[in-house]
Amino acid sequence: MISGESYIKTRPEGRVFAFKGFTTIELIVVILILGIISVVGGSRFFSTDRFTEMGYADTVANSLRYAHKISMASGCETRALVDSSGVSLFQRATNCTSGTFTRAVSRPGGTAWTEAAPSGVSVGSLDIFFDAKGSPYSHATSSKLTTAVSVNIGVRSVTVESETGYVHQ
Repeated sequence: MISGESYIKTRPEGRVFAFKGFTTIELIVVILILGIISVVGGSRFFSTDRFTEMGYADTVANSLRYAHKISMASGCETRALVDSSGVSLFQRATNCTSGTFTRAVSRPGGTAWTEAAPSGVSVGSLDIFFDAKGSPYSHATSSKLTTAVSVNIGVRSVTVESETGYVHQ
C-alpha cells in the first residue's frame, strides 16, 4: 500500500465497496426491539410472587415435617394447623395423649413455632396431628387418616401421606 492512498476493496466481480457502520435507522430498530422484549419478558423474571409462594410452601412443608419428627422424638401428640393466617404447631397441654392442643411448640431458638402467611399468597386449610408413632390424624374427628391430605399454597401443594406421615411437595 502506498502512503496517502485510501484503502478500498473490490469484490471478485470488480464492484467497489467500502466498510461502513450501522445506519441510524438500523440502530433505532434494534433498540426498539430490545425494549419490547425487555418489557414483555422482564416482568416474568422480576415478579416475586412465585418466589414468595414457593418459599411459603417450603415453610409449611418444613413445619409439618418438624411436627412429625417432634411427635416421634418426644412421644407427645403434635398438632399442625395451616390456614390463611399462617402455620402453627401445638402439643397437648396436660399430658402427651389427652387434653387440648394449646401448648405452643418451641423453635430450637425458644420462640413459638408460628409463621404468618405472606400477603398475596392464597393458602388452603389443613388441621392434623401426629401421634407418638408419627401417624397422622384428623384434628376435627380424631380419626387416623386413611388417604393422603394436601394443603394448597397458590399453585403448589404440600401433601401428608396417610400411612407414614411423610410430607412432600
